[in-house]
Amino acid sequence: MKDYKNITSLISGASSGIGLGLAKALVGQGARVAITGTNDAKLAAASAALAAGGAKVLALKFDVADEVAWRDAARRVESELGPIQFLGLNAGIGMTGRAIESTPTAAWRTSIDINFMGVVHGLQACLPGMKAAGLPGHVMITSSIGGVITTQGGGAYNAIKAAVIALAEVLRTELAATLLTASVLCPQAVRTDLPNNSNRRSPGSMPEAALGRINAMLELGLDPSDVGTYALERIRAGDFYIFTHNVGEDVAAARFEGMRAAMRLGAIVHAVPPRPALE
Repeated sequence: MKDYKNITSLISGASSGIGLGLAKALVGQGARVAITGTNDAKLAAASAALAAGGAKVLALKFDVADEVAWRDAARRVESELGPIQFLGLNAGIGMTGRAIESTPTAAWRTSIDINFMGVVHGLQACLPGMKAAGLPGHVMITSSIGGVITTQGGGAYNAIKAAVIALAEVLRTELAATLLTASVLCPQAVRTDLPNNSNRRSPGSMPEAALGRINAMLELGLDPSDVGTYALERIRAGDFYIFTHNVGEDVAAARFEGMRAAMRLGAIVHAVPPRPALE
């Protein structure tokens, strides 16, 4: 997309953090925006801040893991704001600090329901209307640097964020023949309340030691508004992968080089025995 003026956008997980930063950037470009969240007070504050300059804002409270709520939200946005042209699937929780075998099954399921199925439900609810509208549009899915670079204790987060990147790559292929495009945002350190929000949504998802360490890192991170502005710039430039930092490039390069080397070793041509001649 090159122009965001007068378009309708829907951003999940936008009552704070990166989602709110993206919503601010879109409003600044003249877009109408619908935001979602699960906290009444935060949604009200975010909506008021976005509407302060006269923008048309719709706040929707629902859990992205709820498939029916997604479909209701899509219909309401289309009815009140018009056809969706920008869809930001941003809602998510963090989950790290526990070994794979000691991460409770319920925590795995919560992470899958929110971080992965929340994206799937959003796509299934909104894509039909976006395609039917016949207008240029874009879908931005928020993953994480954790979807590319893994860390000890990050099994329930790294694995699912990697799946989100793969989903976005498939989406890009499936949208190739339409007026819609896709991108995947892989943020690193951004000043958000993700760890604390995650523990509120899934109590104990982050042990105290991990919680303190990650909060300290995020306090030194980028401003979410800067991330939102940057993401729109890269989408306008036609980028698919959007990274907020270049830290870790060497680790990612080593990982992919290891894959390339293994693929070259696996390039074995098996001789097919000739078929017997027919009599």
